[in-house]
Amino acid sequence: MQRVLSTVTLLGLLVATAAAFAITEHFKLIKGVVYGPLVSKVVSPVCHCSNRTAKIRIRLRHPDSVTVTILDSARNKVATVASGARLPARVPGHFVWDGLTDAGTPAPDGVYRPEVHLAHARRTILLPNRILVDTKVPEVLSASGAKAVLLAGPGRSVAVRYAFSEQAHAVVYLRGRLIILGRSTRERDKVKWAGTLGGRPLRAGTYVLSVGARDVARPATRGASATGTAPTAGSGCACARRRGRARTGSWSRSAGRRRPPW
Repeated sequence: MQRVLSTVTLLGLLVATAAAFAITEHFKLIKGVVYGPLVSKVVSPVCHCSNRTAKIRIRLRHPDSVTVTILDSARNKVATVASGARLPARVPGHFVWDGLTDAGTPAPDGVYRPEVHLAHARRTILLPNRILVDTKVPEVLSASGAKAVLLAGPGRSVAVRYAFSEQAHAVVYLRGRLIILGRSTRERDKVKWAGTLGGRPLRAGTYVLSVGARDVARPATRGASATGTAPTAGSGCACARRRGRARTGSWSRSAGRRRPPW
């Protein structure tokens, strides 16, 4: 009798496993009811710029009534973007989040995700797209050069290392002109300067570079200007000026092939 029960139990487990596998494979074949989402990556509700709002675009395979909400990293509802909006099939639906909570206050800095609820399909989909809320201006913590003298020659450059308080694009100024706009948004990284201005090599001498941080959310850079007096040749990089949000340093450009004796 015990053997019969064991056999029946084993067969039941095998049947249940096969059924679960079949159901899983069936769901894999079902196309997503929401497809083609396009969501802004960054929003800054305090910025008077193009990133002041986050744009959300979705398409449905079947017409439905849509409710779009914004969830924080803990999946708590922060804001309702749309409620019961009628959206036809395969027609892009556009929604906008102003970066504010339902209480009308700016959402705290952090990562958020949009959630879509379909009334007729009775389904709720959490989109994988992330929205970064950024309301703070990045600070330049440090800036320094890897070497004091830049020797003239093709392919030669000096590395300018920097550290920011948050993710931002590095901007480098010379004589008040923007000469480098870094692509990286890392908090710690470096950019390279080839000793040129406007694409033309500079004469031998000492030049003061200012390093600033351009916010990812706000295109404008605050306080990144080239100020101060160039020190004597061979003094290296001095991150002495801490006023504002830019750091300044000096480099000597030599026209010779060998390092000067200073």
